[in-house]
Amino acid sequence: MAKIKNEKQKEIFDPNDDGSPGIGINTLIRPERFLKSNDERKNLAFGYQNRFNLLGHVADFVDQLPLTSVNRQVKTENGRCDPITTKGKIQQSKTSYFTYSLTITPNARFARTHFFSAGKERYSYEPIDHDIQDHPNCVIFRPGPREDLVEKALRRIARRQAGSDQRHPVYKAGFTLYMLRKELKSYGHDIRWSDLRDALHILSNTSIFITIVTHDNKTIHHQTNFINGMTWGSSATNSDLYNPEYDRCYCTLNELIAYRLIEESYQAFQFDIYMRLTSFIARRILVTLSLEWRNAHVQSGYKRSMNELLLRYQSKLNPRMFNDYRLIVRALDELVAMNVLSKYTAEKITTGSKREDKDYEVIMYPTARFVSTQIESIGDRTMRSERRELNRPTLQPDDENEF
Repeated sequence: MAKIKNEKQKEIFDPNDDGSPGIGINTLIRPERFLKSNDERKNLAFGYQNRFNLLGHVADFVDQLPLTSVNRQVKTENGRCDPITTKGKIQQSKTSYFTYSLTITPNARFARTHFFSAGKERYSYEPIDHDIQDHPNCVIFRPGPREDLVEKALRRIARRQAGSDQRHPVYKAGFTLYMLRKELKSYGHDIRWSDLRDALHILSNTSIFITIVTHDNKTIHHQTNFINGMTWGSSATNSDLYNPEYDRCYCTLNELIAYRLIEESYQAFQFDIYMRLTSFIARRILVTLSLEWRNAHVQSGYKRSMNELLLRYQSKLNPRMFNDYRLIVRALDELVAMNVLSKYTAEKITTGSKREDKDYEVIMYPTARFVSTQIESIGDRTMRSERRELNRPTLQPDDENEF
């Protein structure tokens, strides 16, 4: 019989088991740990497929846009910056595509101070309150790879809390910095307390305005922040009373993500692999494959332009094409090592002398594991879509005058 040492273990382990982890009271904490190892097929509602393949959720449109960038610091003038505008077209399939116009307004301001440590000049950043309009050493940041990981971890926490408590909204997350740091550390990302607070400050103070026109001429306008309603558990970070393990924070997810979660119109993907990838472009490629390659097959390749993949995570191309090619090769090699791709090929294409005219055609071939994940996630999404249609109220002849 398993020995229970404290109250927290009562929520995880079944006291009536034979000594091995069984189905506990709250299995949504890390469900792949608490179910029997011979149970290979599990319900996607718990967010996983098998014990080696933890699944998460991505949403159409919003997760396909270049919202985050490796170029985090924004050019400022007198402590202010101009909005960042991006336009483009994303081909989802042979017949489906959409064009977008994205405006990102960073407002996460930090005061930069420099100091010397071990004979080297270093910088430290402290968030600036909105009440302070002018600051001599003000710098502004937009969300980057670190903020992307934090936002995905918040989605995971919100989904877990909604699964364990039906009264909890699926789009709200209540967490402590200790809980968030532990979630990220479980995937190999050890982020300091100050960096976590800075990432949350950037996410909650960066607004996005999106205009999307689908292939059937439907237009979508929306404005939101990366996360909304951020409430800190304690404002006295240097006080002896501040404890990051117990001071609870609250936030609401991006409204576009919240809508997809409420309507259950999201797409399952290999979240565990996504969070463990070290290359940011590799994570973006995995999301692209999961959302856009719905008929994946081990014997058919997926063609994409190298420049198109790069512009989904950085604002501009490198003048030296070899540097961009090296980033793509590193990302694809990591996807092969993580058993997402079995192999890939890259063929150089040159149509002119400018950098935009020099490109590589990349063909990616999936593994059987990725294909099985796609098949099951698409089936799960179809089932949820049919369930929504059945539950949707229909117009009755007697009620025509009421509409």
